[in-house]
Amino acid sequence: MVYAGFGIIKNFDKNKIYANEYISQKYNCVSIDDDVIEFWWERLRIMKSYFHCYNRPGLGLATWRNTYTS
Repeated sequence: MVYAGFGIIKNFDKNKIYANEYISQKYNCVSIDDDVIEFWWERLRIMKSYFHCYNRPGLGLATWRNTYTS
C-alpha cells in the first residue's frame, strides 16, 4: 500500500532548508493513503504552500512517498 507523509512545522524558520532532513516524528507527520490524496488532489493543488524552504513558494503539497508493506 502506498502512503503520502505530511507534517506542519509550527516554528517555521525562513532561512532553513527542510528538504535535507525528513524526520516524521520531529514534525508530527501523518501518513495518508494515496487513494485518499488522489481523491482530494484537485482541491489541494490550489492551496498556497512552500516546498522545502521559504524561498520556494508554490501551490499544492510537496510530498514524500514511501511504500509500506504489511
